[in-house]
Amino acid sequence: DAAALAGAVVALAHDPALDADGRRRFAATLDELMAPLPPDLRRSLATVLTARPGPWYGAFATLAVDLAGRAPDAAALKRVADGMAAALETDAGHGNAAVVDAAAALALAARRCGDGEAMARWSDLLASRCPTHPELLLEQGFAAIAAGLPATAADRFDLAWVLGGRDADALHWLATRRLMVDQDPRAARELAAAAIATAKAHDRAPLRAAAAEISARASFVLGSFDAAIANWSRASSELGGDPQARVESALEAFARGLPAAQGRLATIATVEGPHQALARKLIALLEATPKG
Repeated sequence: DAAALAGAVVALAHDPALDADGRRRFAATLDELMAPLPPDLRRSLATVLTARPGPWYGAFATLAVDLAGRAPDAAALKRVADGMAAALETDAGHGNAAVVDAAAALALAARRCGDGEAMARWSDLLASRCPTHPELLLEQGFAAIAAGLPATAADRFDLAWVLGGRDADALHWLATRRLMVDQDPRAARELAAAAIATAKAHDRAPLRAAAAEISARASFVLGSFDAAIANWSRASSELGGDPQARVESALEAFARGLPAAQGRLATIATVEGPHQALARKLIALLEATPKG
């Protein structure tokens, strides 16, 4: 029973009879004890465990990973980070892999919250414990972008990608560079797809749209016209627009003589703007072309 297991874990973790060394050994096996629990219960257990001082790095890692994967929450970040910092002051956690996992997730959550000081703090801890950790490489890449060093950023992001780092912002940036600078549409399309798959949160729709745009352009260059149209449609849908109103997909349908062309152009022709006159002229051409 998951609830019973959770209760037993909490009771043991805070047992007054457990000395510091015993608590440290128990904390080192915490990940294994928490693994069978459902995600919601695991997060609840982690919250209870970290409410009191102790080297509960597995629990901190659980909370930090959850923070990094959802919408920015500065208050929750401070609560988890303060608890983690207090634990490190009494027990450095050397040799505990969960310390590295928690620090990596806290660095990511801090970046998404725009907390540069916290991001630097956890990145420094990562650098001392695991210099090639993907999250550290990602942070170095973003720092290089801020410093105006795109080539360095690309090197850091590339290495993070090889080592399993999956950050939607970095992947989108790298996909854009692959297409626009390196002129490698295949790599750009792969990275853009990875960015879309990584940016799952609801508030990441603008990034998914931007990555879909890159994927569409890369597909177009490669001659994958159906994939290009599908990605242009996705880009519009992610932003709440009408996929049929995308100029690129309408022009592509017109050029290929697809039946859908007239409908897509008709949608664009109703919207005031730079493309309205063009859409109307193309519709007139379609209507003037003999059928069959």
